[in-house]
Amino acid sequence: MFRLQQLIREATEELAVSITTEQGKTLSDARGDIFRGLEVVEGCSAIGHLSMGETQGGLARGLDTYR
Repeated sequence: MFRLQQLIREATEELAVSITTEQGKTLSDARGDIFRGLEVVEGCSAIGHLSMGETQGGLARGLDTYR
């Protein structure tokens, strides 16, 4: 996942041009799409660390999970 993040960062401009060509978006809008996708990849990379702990609250109203 970390390598994927690096590849996305390195190819941001190329990806933005491709999105613009294929979908007709402006370059700034395409860059925004790439940034939002990168945020998803970063979130997936951190999920293991973020889920560590004794409890996981707020799963649903009135429901918590305890390890």
